[in-house]
Amino acid sequence: MHLFRRNVRSFTAAESFRSFMEGVRELHRYDKEADKLEPDEDLLVQHLKNAESCLRECVETYPDDLLPRYYFGIVLSIQGQAEQARHLRAELQDKQSETKTVSPDPLFLQAAKHFETIAQRVDGGKDGNDLWNYSQYNRAQALAKTAPVQKTDSMNHP
Repeated sequence: MHLFRRNVRSFTAAESFRSFMEGVRELHRYDKEADKLEPDEDLLVQHLKNAESCLRECVETYPDDLLPRYYFGIVLSIQGQAEQARHLRAELQDKQSETKTVSPDPLFLQAAKHFETIAQRVDGGKDGNDLWNYSQYNRAQALAKTAPVQKTDSMNHP
């Protein structure tokens, strides 16, 4: 059941659009830096934090605006991938105790929740709206990147 039908490109207020565009600009800067032969990791982290901040503010202040929520999910997914890479690098270098890593699963699960919310709010891909398809795809990708759920004894016994 879809909560409402609306143009996914509409924004509640000019401020929502401004914050969204700032977040997208930071994502573009992140992408441009990441494409370099030797990207500056500190700069990548800063661009991603800036994008997260702008888009988080937009999603929290204007929860009905779908594009900021979608891009916020993208940022969370990228952050999860970055944490997975840090963890893998630490394992390969046997420096787990020296390198501080964060579990990527909460980031991926948050992203999946935002993508699910979007899919529920758009009209199932009708009316030429591809955001439903993209949201479903990105939700599946985020969930696939989480660690497998471990079965516990309580799950094995009725």
